[in-house]
Amino acid sequence: MNKNLKTENLKDSSVYFRPSVATDGIVFKIEKGELYVLLVKRALSETGQTKEHRPYKDYWALPGGFIRGKESAEEAVLRELKEETNLNLKITKNKTTLYQTGFYSTPDRDAWSFEGDKKGEWRQTMSVAFAIITQASHTPVATSDAKEAKYIKVSDILEKKIEKKVLAFDHNKILEDAIDFMVNQMALKPIALDFCDDKFTVGDIRAVYESFWKLTHNIDAIELGNFQNKILKQVDQDGNPAINPMPNKPENKRAQEGKGAPALLYTRNEKAEFFSYVMVPTQQRK
Repeated sequence: MNKNLKTENLKDSSVYFRPSVATDGIVFKIEKGELYVLLVKRALSETGQTKEHRPYKDYWALPGGFIRGKESAEEAVLRELKEETNLNLKITKNKTTLYQTGFYSTPDRDAWSFEGDKKGEWRQTMSVAFAIITQASHTPVATSDAKEAKYIKVSDILEKKIEKKVLAFDHNKILEDAIDFMVNQMALKPIALDFCDDKFTVGDIRAVYESFWKLTHNIDAIELGNFQNKILKQVDQDGNPAINPMPNKPENKRAQEGKGAPALLYTRNEKAEFFSYVMVPTQQRK
């Protein structure tokens, strides 16, 4: 028998169930060859008339929150970043790119999903996760319901060297999934260039891969010669180079402290969507 879910059985969760949907932002940055992620420290506050206390007080967490009416998930995560960390981004500005890395709906993932011992029967918080790369300069400032906001080294999080040892909710899994997503995508697409300035060296690209591969493949350093040979051979779907060298002039080179001759600068091919060669770590010879 067909049932009109808008008018009947509103109290029967097996028939009519409307979960809350949130977003979580994984804002990556690379500094001195290390991968960092933006986190907020959760404060203790009461919610509305119910006076419930927000869970995970003093735990570090990915910034995020609930999607509002007439708001897309992408708009919601950018709004939450502004509200919680003062990171003001627009999708079409600041060279900001968003990558949806996962959707999380396990009934017990959020402590607010419980009604007594009835896990997720009436309330269930689901989340859309986005990895975010931006060239916008940003000094985190905790606002809204965050006590503190800062970039924390990802290796410290994975090795449980942070306060409380783990992130709030299932944010460790969300972070780990985002790292795996980025590594898999960087193997096939020029996403690493999103971390680079308009003009960059091959060494800049290599530093991006190193910062991720040391976490996923335990690789401390990539041999420059092999990496440069491979990245310079990359062509896009139309057969054009994925990166283009600037004219070989002094003003188009960058001095490398303690590394010999200045390095030539390159610019990206904005039309390149895919690589012609898969960018994966070279297997070590035994």
